[in-house]
Amino acid sequence: MGGEYLPDLEESEVEIARIEIESSTFDVTSVYARRGERAGSIEYRIIDEYGGETLAEPNTMSSEQPLSLREMVAFFLGGWSLVEVLESNFEGDLAGMLRFFRGVSDSYPEFDRYLREVVREAVRSAGKGGSHRNLG
Repeated sequence: MGGEYLPDLEESEVEIARIEIESSTFDVTSVYARRGERAGSIEYRIIDEYGGETLAEPNTMSSEQPLSLREMVAFFLGGWSLVEVLESNFEGDLAGMLRFFRGVSDSYPEFDRYLREVVREAVRSAGKGGSHRNLG
């Protein structure tokens, strides 16, 4: 499959990033953005293929300027925990985790590379008894 069940884009909305999971149903979670109602603002929302069932709060936000890569990843992973998905499937197997997903973004060319570093750091941190919930 791979994204067929994502909500439709709303008027003037664009997809700025997506994470594709190599699951049997090839799940996709994305961030959509559009110009906000306030002059110059940008509104963002995280969407999944399950009517929001896999998302946490906050999964919407707005900003006056485009988000940096770090800010966008922090927002994305705060609303949808890639690390928890990977950990539940691979229990610390970093190589398996890194093969299981792909970050895609025309807006943020380094998105996939940055996600992989976040996952590596989460595994290192978890190995030292740390938490990996708020990464990005």
